[in-house]
Amino acid sequence: MISSLFVANSFIMKAFDEKKSITHMKLQKLLYMVYACYLARFREPLFSDRFEAWQYGPVICNVYNEFKEYGSKNIDTPHVSADGQIYYAIEADQFGECMGLVWSQYKDHSGPELSRITHADGTAWSKKLLGQLLDDKDIVDDGIKWFGYSA
Repeated sequence: MISSLFVANSFIMKAFDEKKSITHMKLQKLLYMVYACYLARFREPLFSDRFEAWQYGPVICNVYNEFKEYGSKNIDTPHVSADGQIYYAIEADQFGECMGLVWSQYKDHSGPELSRITHADGTAWSKKLLGQLLDDKDIVDDGIKWFGYSA
């Protein structure tokens, strides 16, 4: 498994490279979508951090805490680790498949647009009360619905 912050950095670096905007909300939803894609495709979690049901959709708390200072503004700096380095997930093999799919499909969507997708009836988020952890069995269903992987 890889760190959710390294995956977050991967999205941030892609946004920088392609001159796309990436807000904190958009980042959280892209993280959720790549996790759902990976879980649906390979039947194992991409990282150990769990998503919580928050008002605007699924959120990973440590990623929230890292980037909350940006509010609704574009993120302009990736996460820097305690050793002063910037780490990101290498887009190879299984992770690369899902990262590429999610990025190509959703890179031009805004955070609120992605939030509407993750808030739809029947999603893992819609089955929980605010503050509760989302269940991987429900997240798999989101991945199947959005990316076409069979159960």
